[in-house]
Amino acid sequence: FCESNQITVVREFEEDHSAKNFDRPEFNRLLHYVTTKRKEVDFVLVSQWDRFARNLLEALSMIQTLDNLGVEVNSTSNPIDPKDPYQFLAQILPLAMADGENRIKSDRVIVGMRQGLKDGRFNNKAPKGYINTRDEEGKPLIQPDPVFAPLVAELFEEYAKGHLSQRQLLKGARFKDLELSKSTLSRMLRNPTYAGKVFIPAYRDEPDQLITGRHQALISWATFQKVQNHISGRNRNKEKPCALDNSFPLRGYLKCPTCGKNLTGSRSKSKTGKHYFYYHCNTRLGCNHRRSVHEYESALHELLLDFQPPKEVVEVFRMILKGHFEEQDENHFKQKAKLEKELTDLGKKKERMIEKLITGVLDDHIIQRAVEKIDCASLEKEMLLQKLNSEETGMTEFLRFGTTLITHLGQFYSKATPKAKRQLLSSILAEKLELRGKKYRTPKLKPGFNHIYMSIRKLQEKGMKKGEPISELSRLVPGAGLEPARPIRINRV
Repeated sequence: FCESNQITVVREFEEDHSAKNFDRPEFNRLLHYVTTKRKEVDFVLVSQWDRFARNLLEALSMIQTLDNLGVEVNSTSNPIDPKDPYQFLAQILPLAMADGENRIKSDRVIVGMRQGLKDGRFNNKAPKGYINTRDEEGKPLIQPDPVFAPLVAELFEEYAKGHLSQRQLLKGARFKDLELSKSTLSRMLRNPTYAGKVFIPAYRDEPDQLITGRHQALISWATFQKVQNHISGRNRNKEKPCALDNSFPLRGYLKCPTCGKNLTGSRSKSKTGKHYFYYHCNTRLGCNHRRSVHEYESALHELLLDFQPPKEVVEVFRMILKGHFEEQDENHFKQKAKLEKELTDLGKKKERMIEKLITGVLDDHIIQRAVEKIDCASLEKEMLLQKLNSEETGMTEFLRFGTTLITHLGQFYSKATPKAKRQLLSSILAEKLELRGKKYRTPKLKPGFNHIYMSIRKLQEKGMKKGEPISELSRLVPGAGLEPARPIRINRV
């Protein structure tokens, strides 16, 4: 073409990038060459118009830009005379056809990607903690990364507890191997993919959806919901700073046996440089009561031992409480059974719709819309069922933790942090402790703990005879209602 038209080729550029826009490495080099050597260049020749651009508006804009530089754009396979106004359409038509073809291909790709998402397949780049693989059908399916998946699951569980901020997680040594930035961590914690879900964005008249994916979840839906609640309420539920001193955990819970005032704590330094810690009254008020921290801690340890019943009695108490909860929460189990049945029915309905699609009984579009509605309904019921399961698990965990705590009050207190010690004492004591000799006066307990403690004491005094039904002892369990609760008798058939 150049020889027949007496055109000298000063430079040739070859490119394999998509022509959907002009952000292409080789074209950028061409444009730089033309700009720097505009006096040496008269033409930019392309093999075909669709290799110049597949976007009509950008193509016309670039043609105008090059024309302002005195450079003419033309095609060797379909040349035109740009000075002839009658040939303008001959230039527009191939560019418009390339643009239209590109739009059609793009739409097909989007539809195909959305169909994969609707099938429960995460078909983008796998998030941290997963790897991109294919199943036995050769279709994309993400799998847990054997190295990073346990770390990611632990990260979610730790943040769901609400004790650590995102900044603290990033600074922690446990998760450094994940190499997370602040923005990456924030996006990760909001990503439902880790809970086994697939998000389908809105497109045209279709709303966005969240469906159950085919991949393995790293965390439960309940954990994911806790994380979202913590993120959305992090400012509102942020704990106020509290000055806690490891040396005086009982400060604020002691009163002077001499004058009845509150005791404070301080330390003194001996001649040898050793520090000694004391709880004492205010000397400016004329009271000189002063005793070592060790004496108060030892007396508290003995007091907590008095609250600790034998494990056998606590186990009976736990069984009674569990039976009480189950009998008073029949609706919970009925609702759970109803949801499970509805999910089974929806699954069977979806299978029938797919069979109709295979046999050609109904149109593809009708089947697709019906399956989408079934998936949405299934997702809602799965979320409700998971919530009920988490509540059930929470009740079991609550009973297990509560009974274990009662059985090991002294050990728990000795190993707890200053903050946990204060929370434990606040849950037990209704008034301040008063040390008389080597023991505390019998303290007044909070109503809730007092009911539990007194009920366990009654169980312990009654004892369990071999073959005796638990229902006979269940009357000792405090009943529901306003405090103080009244014992109720549960008759089982």
